[in-house]
Amino acid sequence: MTHPEFGITKKESLWNGYLGKWITIRAQGIPTTYVGKMIEIKEEYAVLSPFQDGYFDEDRGFICTINSGRSLIPLVGSSIEPTTRRSIENYCKYNNKKNSEEREKRKRK
Repeated sequence: MTHPEFGITKKESLWNGYLGKWITIRAQGIPTTYVGKMIEIKEEYAVLSPFQDGYFDEDRGFICTINSGRSLIPLVGSSIEPTTRRSIENYCKYNNKKNSEEREKRKRK
């Protein structure tokens, strides 16, 4: 009698299908979406590199970037969706433009 695959082995084999691909991760209980290229899985965490990041600039507001470092994101209980680098770059451009326009409007008031 053969038994179906259970436990972490099954999850890792599912997650391995995303290695080397650009993904969006929505971690359970965390109100943030993580986006980047999954390069590795370490103890139920995805290692993203590069990944979408951001910082606050006094003059320009929040700036969205693609960071070439590494980010560690929990996989257990998370949902994963495929995306593309181009989509991430376009989102950052749109978001940066929108933030810049909003800051300019506030300055004029």
